[in-house]
Amino acid sequence: MNSSPRKAFTLVEAMMVTVIAVFVMMSMQGLFSHAVRSSLKGQDNLETMRAASRIFSELRKDLLEFKSLATAVDSVEIPVDKWSIGDDIEFSTILQIERKNEVIVYSLCEENGRKYVERASQEPGSPVKRVSFGVPRMKSFEVVYLKIENNSLAGTEKSGQIVVNLVIQSDDPRFPTQKLSVSSSYFPEKLQETDWNYLVF
Repeated sequence: MNSSPRKAFTLVEAMMVTVIAVFVMMSMQGLFSHAVRSSLKGQDNLETMRAASRIFSELRKDLLEFKSLATAVDSVEIPVDKWSIGDDIEFSTILQIERKNEVIVYSLCEENGRKYVERASQEPGSPVKRVSFGVPRMKSFEVVYLKIENNSLAGTEKSGQIVVNLVIQSDDPRFPTQKLSVSSSYFPEKLQETDWNYLVF
């Protein structure tokens, strides 16, 4: 009586199946890790942009009506034939906005190793009101006043522009976004040379 042959994997076949399964699992793990990193990076950037937009929005409202502006550094002049501000300019960490009945100061502060932007406002005879704006892993709050030359039929004139830059940087490998710069420019119509002065320290 003939017995039917047994259907089973040989050792070689079992090893080949195992190797293929390992490669498939490694590929799937790589795709999953990439998806997780991309998701974390997107969420990280979104949280940073949300926090930065609060500062920019408040600055925009404060610059609607002002008598004078001041920073802790000199202004930067941009000639007609120049299209960038360069990497060698000096930024201020303070912006003072003087309004009709209020003085507002934005400054970079640090507490317990964490940096944040503080908005301090004061009306005559009233105590100082302070509001803090925290941006995750913020390294610097940079402000520069640009005097930009423009040619017109009347001749060459200078228009003013405020550039505010937030630098977010982390050395922690757990955070997917290592360095990020978020900038905003303001072109108040009244921003002329006569409206500008500088803080003295």
